[in-house]
Amino acid sequence: MTEEYSKILKKTFPDLVSRDFYFEIEDGWYQLVYDLFTNIQSHCTATGEKVIMSQVKEKFGGLRVYYNHDGGKDDSNVFNLIMEAQNKSYTICELTGGAGYPHKRGLWIKTLCKESAILLEYKDTKDIYGNV
Repeated sequence: MTEEYSKILKKTFPDLVSRDFYFEIEDGWYQLVYDLFTNIQSHCTATGEKVIMSQVKEKFGGLRVYYNHDGGKDDSNVFNLIMEAQNKSYTICELTGGAGYPHKRGLWIKTLCKESAILLEYKDTKDIYGNV
């Protein structure tokens, strides 16, 4: 993620991420992460709970969000918000933020729009695996 977007997230959500936190995603998922953090922050404000993000990255073409919960409590609400964002990430191009779906190049999988996939020489997973 560009430094500009990273700074916005850090400034907007200082209780969720530290200053030295870095995002291991492309800019296309900025709005998805912004919306997720907004929902988590609203939940924390309403419940008094404390959640700290430990890692936000891409893995196997999908968003992965790892976090620590104050006191080690199980918080299914935060978990469900994260799972919803992770599932949605498979429909958003990592580069452009437009509509996308998983594409493959060698062992790498990225969620891309058709144009980005062509540019980066990724193959449509539908061509490789059938209806994926």
